[in-house]
Amino acid sequence: MINHQKPPFNDKRFRQALAYAIDREQLVATCLRGHGLAGSPGFLPPDSPWYNKDIEQYAHNPAKAEELLESLSYTKKDGFYQKDGKVLELELLFPGSSTTPGEREAEMIKQQLSAVGIKVNLRSLEAKTLDNLVNEWKFDLALSGHGGIGGDPDFLSRSIIGQGFNSARYTENESLVSLLKEQQQEIKDEKRKGIIAEIQKLYAEEVPALTIYYPTWYWACNDKTDLFYTKMGIAIGVPLPLNKLAFVK
Repeated sequence: MINHQKPPFNDKRFRQALAYAIDREQLVATCLRGHGLAGSPGFLPPDSPWYNKDIEQYAHNPAKAEELLESLSYTKKDGFYQKDGKVLELELLFPGSSTTPGEREAEMIKQQLSAVGIKVNLRSLEAKTLDNLVNEWKFDLALSGHGGIGGDPDFLSRSIIGQGFNSARYTENESLVSLLKEQQQEIKDEKRKGIIAEIQKLYAEEVPALTIYYPTWYWACNDKTDLFYTKMGIAIGVPLPLNKLAFVK
């Protein structure tokens, strides 16, 4: 989560610099031991049928991050960027319990941002306290996780312009907001897919929040049933194999 409501985060070039500085592939390899996928800046995962691969991926590029920071009039001194005599210093909140993402991810992100000249202070909090601070916009950066995003891409509306700490709550781009509302009313899949693709493109350009990764989930069962993932998910649309029809003969 990025507090795009206050400087310097309210400038998308700064948010883009963060995206270039954070190595999501390394986070997956180290923190998840390879059991996951690097996050897409367009929010939707690569294994989604709605995924748009033709968006800015922000492959790890410290030089590009530094170039963007310098375009914002930051200059580096003693290893850290500064402006108007003040060091560029951010606070990253993370949940202190054994959750994912958590302390390991926070430490690695701190190292990656420090490597390009951004000073980061870590702050461990109880999960609900962290959520409340995010909800009240009392943060710089924060790590947040949830159990699933749903099968139908309408969750993009909830996660981008919806309310609450699990949403980026980003309404500054009028085209993005309009497309999010338009896709809710489009009933033809092909046309809707084009709208969803454009939403991902605009969201990636704006970077109001950055998806770090999608962890792999594992389910165990005996040979008495074949678990399967229901298309478009179950309940609120989260794709889980816990569909009662798998146990019906």
